[in-house]
Amino acid sequence: MKYTRIDVKNKKRSNGHNNNNNNDGKSFILLFIGVIVVALVISTAMSKFIWPEGKKTAEKERIEATSGENKETSEKDKENNKASKEDEKPKDNKVMAESVGGQEYVMIQCGFYSNKENANNVKAQLEDDYIAVSLSEAENYRVIVHIGNEEEATKLSNELNEKGVSNTKGRFMIPKTDVCSNEIIEIVNGYVNIINKLKEDSVKGVKTTEFKEWVNSLEEHSDSEYFKVFKELKGGINKIPDEITKKNIEESYQIVFNTLNNFKVNK
Repeated sequence: MKYTRIDVKNKKRSNGHNNNNNNDGKSFILLFIGVIVVALVISTAMSKFIWPEGKKTAEKERIEATSGENKETSEKDKENNKASKEDEKPKDNKVMAESVGGQEYVMIQCGFYSNKENANNVKAQLEDDYIAVSLSEAENYRVIVHIGNEEEATKLSNELNEKGVSNTKGRFMIPKTDVCSNEIIEIVNGYVNIINKLKEDSVKGVKTTEFKEWVNSLEEHSDSEYFKVFKELKGGINKIPDEITKKNIEESYQIVFNTLNNFKVNK
């Protein structure tokens, strides 16, 4: 019979070596876990030290408060811009006058030119049948033949159309909002009556002394939104001669137009 020899010593040595390897692996894992735990503890402690809870809360409240203020400011800016835009819109004097009462004036215009010579040429063509004048506005010139009420303006416009003369209507409306605006209406009405009188063939001149004295006797209302217009109109009338002739019609219409142009009706 054959016998197999078993090396008991070598087997024991081999088992001992494997046990040592297992122990080393377990130690490494435990060490790794320990390092992670220590790192977490240290990071937590440091975060509390660097940014305490109270500071976090205070900073959060500050950010929220700032955000709220910015939002509120933004809303106010929007409202202010909206109000500003509303203020920038042109006033519809016709709507205003219709709501509070007012006086309408109609102007018959036969041309609008940037060149004064062209305006004078058209004016000369009309002078055989009408008293036409050239009114300056900024760097432009308007050739007109009438400023007055709707009925007179429509009659004259139809007459011009029949003669093949192109014309348009310009409208103005002075609202009766206060004493000052009413005084402007009365002054314009009086001045237009003087101009119409001068346009009559038989009239050579009209004295204006009493008219100017009356204008200067009117009470001034500096708190009115139309006070500046009133002062400019009053100043223009005080510059006209004590007696005006047909040569002063253009100057007189210019004063009236400068006043009415503040009350132009938006189309």
